[in-house]
Amino acid sequence: MNRDIAHKRIAVTAWGDRVSPVFDSAQTLLLIEMAANKILERRYQHFHPWTLKHHLPYLLELEPEVIICGAISEEPALVLEKAGIMLISFISGEIEEILPLYMQGNKNWCGFAMPGCCRRQPSCRRTPCNKPRRYTHEQEEKQQF
Repeated sequence: MNRDIAHKRIAVTAWGDRVSPVFDSAQTLLLIEMAANKILERRYQHFHPWTLKHHLPYLLELEPEVIICGAISEEPALVLEKAGIMLISFISGEIEEILPLYMQGNKNWCGFAMPGCCRRQPSCRRTPCNKPRRYTHEQEEKQQF
């Protein structure tokens, strides 16, 4: 990824105008090119997350630095994070409401968290609302490919 620090590409799993509720069954990515917190380009890209292990090289060619998505299973989350992609997961809502928050550097996603998240419920695997997921070496030991 050879863009300067002010230039970013983010991807949002899209279902119409909303964040797709489940990454694992999403079929569309909205790719957004940004520079200086302004959107330069938007384009929709078809993809198959259920075969992520086989399509990871293709996804990496799209060069997203961040993926904003709804619910996601542990395996694809670990694959994406291990590839160096920041994952902001378990998000719901209108894409046009979520994008400005990301562009402003918002680190509190609780207003857009999926039901049951951010209430410290043991069933929710989402990290705290102010910390997007990042891959750790401890997770690598658990990861089975």
